Amino acid sequence: MPCDYKNIKKSTPTKASGFSAALTFLSGLSLGLLVAVLVFFYGNDLADRFALQRPVSKQVNEHAIIDSKADEKNTRFIPEPTFEFYNILPNREVDVSDWVTKTPATGNNKAPDEEGNYILQVGSFKQNKAADQVKARLALLGFQAYIVSGVINGEGTFRVRIGPYKNLSKLREARERLLANDLDFIQMRL
Repeated sequence: MPCDYKNIKKSTPTKASGFSAALTFLSGLSLGLLVAVLVFFYGNDLADRFALQRPVSKQVNEHAIIDSKADEKNTRFIPEPTFEFYNILPNREVDVSDWVTKTPATGNNKAPDEEGNYILQVGSFKQNKAADQVKARLALLGFQAYIVSGVINGEGTFRVRIGPYKNLSKLREARERLLANDLDFIQMRL
């Protein structure tokens, strides 16, 4: 016999109340936190109580394995090197007196005698604003200056430079104008 499926009432599923869903979530969360706290504070004691074996990592000397595989007939014992800080450091003394550079007493504002590329560094500043002020002052004096940024001891620095000068007469003229306007500079050869 045929059945009329059109007029059959469908049963609607009942929704679980929000309270029971929140209660389920909170109970699972609290149970997980309880287990985590117990493992954190009593992890080693629990492992000992239940006689659980924890795996111990083995240190393998790869060089000894390679040597034993390569030459099985002529086996020899190679001792592992022992590195101790207090034994190594005294044996590694380095004379740094050769590395220390000595600055001349007059500085490097001496006029150059050799041809080459020279630049003049007028200042080195921690703030870009101060470097821009010196660059503007140099522009008023007729110099085309530029700023080079860098890092010294983890701090940013901004160096104001002019040049390069290939002609010694132009370099001397620039040096005289800087000295006449009471601007300190460092001369560097490229």
